[in-house]
Amino acid sequence: MGNVVAFLGVCDKAAYTGQLTPGCARLNLLGLSRALISPVYPCPIAAHHMVFALEDAQSLMNLRIHLVDDSGKVMARLSAKGKIVGTGAPETADQVCDALDSVPVLVSESGPSWFVLPVSLKGLNVTIPRPGNYTVVQVQDGDRKPIGSLVCGLLEAPPLTPERVAAIRSDPKAATVVNGETRCNNCGDKLRFYAALDVVPKLVARGYVRNTDLPDKWRCSCGKQDWDMQYYKTGLPALLGRHSAGGDVEMDPSSRYTRQRLAEIAAQLRRLLDADPTEEQVHSYISANPILWHQFSATRIYSKTSIMTPYKVDFAILSTDRALHLIEIEKPAKKLLKQDGHRHSDFTGACDQVKDWLAKFREQRAACLDGFKLKSEEVTAVKGVVVMGRDASCSDETLRKLKAMDLGDISLYTYDDLLSGLDALQDTIEAT
Repeated sequence: MGNVVAFLGVCDKAAYTGQLTPGCARLNLLGLSRALISPVYPCPIAAHHMVFALEDAQSLMNLRIHLVDDSGKVMARLSAKGKIVGTGAPETADQVCDALDSVPVLVSESGPSWFVLPVSLKGLNVTIPRPGNYTVVQVQDGDRKPIGSLVCGLLEAPPLTPERVAAIRSDPKAATVVNGETRCNNCGDKLRFYAALDVVPKLVARGYVRNTDLPDKWRCSCGKQDWDMQYYKTGLPALLGRHSAGGDVEMDPSSRYTRQRLAEIAAQLRRLLDADPTEEQVHSYISANPILWHQFSATRIYSKTSIMTPYKVDFAILSTDRALHLIEIEKPAKKLLKQDGHRHSDFTGACDQVKDWLAKFREQRAACLDGFKLKSEEVTAVKGVVVMGRDASCSDETLRKLKAMDLGDISLYTYDDLLSGLDALQDTIEAT
């Protein structure tokens, strides 16, 4: 087998930049890896590129590549004519890979010159049926030579705990509903499925099956598609909370927050705050609308969790930077400052409560984290937050000084700060 070809891996994106002339183009590859990790299988790979290294341009003229599973079954075929064929289809199928049509190749006068060839799989019916190791084989003159391998791993879906659900609801761009379908191109049979934080009646009415109710296996009428659905049953929830799903699974755009919904949440909170609510009433409202914590970029939001004290933390937020924020909320009517501009006892009392929690963490970190079911490596810092008072209770000058005050590891938010954050968030949401 004369022509030398190596499989480098798969990548999310590939693009040539600069002048598209031999030797001048720059190739940008995003996410190049020999491993493909997915929470769901069967896993379409149409959104990826396969990336090869070829010794010279002559290698391209006779290029034939097979992607083979551990049983020897060919999952995909690539030929020098720029054609990639999905599972079970003949090599002459009319599915063209655009990447092979305009590759800037440098041909050296002194001999072979290596170049990198990204092959787009866009629009092709190439699907990985299950996790495992897949061999990339070069086929030439009747010989078959392995030139690399693709490891397809399974990403375990985290459980949809109340803490994770609240965190997902606090992210304005997070997917709360994902849906997709698998179909047979031969007989046309299809199975529609979805995962969501709640049952979605409109999808059920259109024939979608929630992931928890999917059958263990799905076989089409003609028998050419016979999928193990266990990975969709357990893996689809891993896509919830993401900003994009990928593959054959899509986000339901109607599940995102709209400007109107955010305005409604802000207006309801304003009315509640103006009615002199109790701390418990405010806690219930924020619990029902965790979007008010959007600025913390939460991965988990806890409510009323004990940390080895007779008192419970009103809220705790684990953020994407692995900081754990312990939040004390107070009745909105409580005072921040006295008339002379010094701190009111209501404010110092709230700060002292948070300081006690932080001290407890310093003394018995592992035991405190255990109360949140968190491991030590999941938390790199513990910080405090006090939410209380209204801006109108202070003059502009004293409020400015108060919010600039150094409180150590404690941050102060008034309820108006939460409202302002929600108002600012509305400006980032496209009008619908």
